[in-house]
Amino acid sequence: MANGLPNPEDYHFKGTADLVNYAATGNQWAINELAARGYNPQGVKELKWQSQLDENGNIKPQYQLSWGQDVNPNTQAIEELRKRALATGPSAWSQLATQQQGLEEQGLKNATQRQASAAQAQARSSLASKYGLSSAAQERLAKSGMREQMAGLQNVGFQGAQARGNIGLQDEQMRQQMLTSLPGMENQLAQIGLQNKQGNLASQQFNIQNSINENNAKRLFDTNQYNEGMKAWAAKAQGDAMAGGGGGGSWICTEVHKTEPFSPDDIRQLMKLRKYALKNHEKEARLYLYEFAPLISCMKENKVPFGDHIYWLDEVMALSRQDKMEEAYKHYQAYIYQLAERFWPIGQAMADSLTSEEGV
Repeated sequence: MANGLPNPEDYHFKGTADLVNYAATGNQWAINELAARGYNPQGVKELKWQSQLDENGNIKPQYQLSWGQDVNPNTQAIEELRKRALATGPSAWSQLATQQQGLEEQGLKNATQRQASAAQAQARSSLASKYGLSSAAQERLAKSGMREQMAGLQNVGFQGAQARGNIGLQDEQMRQQMLTSLPGMENQLAQIGLQNKQGNLASQQFNIQNSINENNAKRLFDTNQYNEGMKAWAAKAQGDAMAGGGGGGSWICTEVHKTEPFSPDDIRQLMKLRKYALKNHEKEARLYLYEFAPLISCMKENKVPFGDHIYWLDEVMALSRQDKMEEAYKHYQAYIYQLAERFWPIGQAMADSLTSEEGV
């Protein structure tokens, strides 16, 4: 130990209260030891903020909501439908159907010609076997066969024209249907991309709001940490004031505070009791505050551990918190007089003399 201070390696074995006292003098070894234990120099337990933000202030990827990449639907089919719906000529289907119909029509014409030729041959054979085949009969058979063949071919041609008309009509109907359906298809396709973009926008807003909330929570956390530090600082300042305030403090409380530091609320309760005593029991209170310093000296000579009296003070402060101030005062006074009777009888005699003067 140098200059009344522990060696650097000894701070590890010191209690937190002692380290706070050393740290208050700017002792860096004590400050470092408090930090290693998770306390600030005022003895307040420092909580570590587990941030959900990255180094750029954004929500970390594992906490982000993601809708996925923007969807760009394939529009090739829609474009082909649009071309056909806006076209004026026959479609590829119509052209193929017309070609197919032409082949079928030609097949029917060929069949009609074959049937006519066969019928002509059969008629000639039958006529020749029964009546003989004259030139006039042959001419009549030829004219009759030609008429039947022409009628058959005309009928096939009429049916072919009717079929081609139906193909063109059906082709136009399909084009009109495409034209009617096209706006709905285009709108549906646009909605797919729009919904995806809206989802991504909502995700971004969610992540931004979470970043803002995280920052606000961190500010609140820092503010609470600062407030707790200030409370501890205020408690120490008030304790120091009590210790250095002479008759303005409370002797026994000052000594207990040195070993077992009071919380800010503890100090408020003790100051509340002091104010009550000075207002309602002024003579007795002033006797203790201004004359009882020797009691502390006698207790120190007898090596009395002041920290042992914290339990009695806890009872006094509990009564003060319940606003039972008279009970708190009587409890405090009785204990002090017991200490005086044991360690400093002169103080007890002074108190008894004051009580006799008041006629109590």
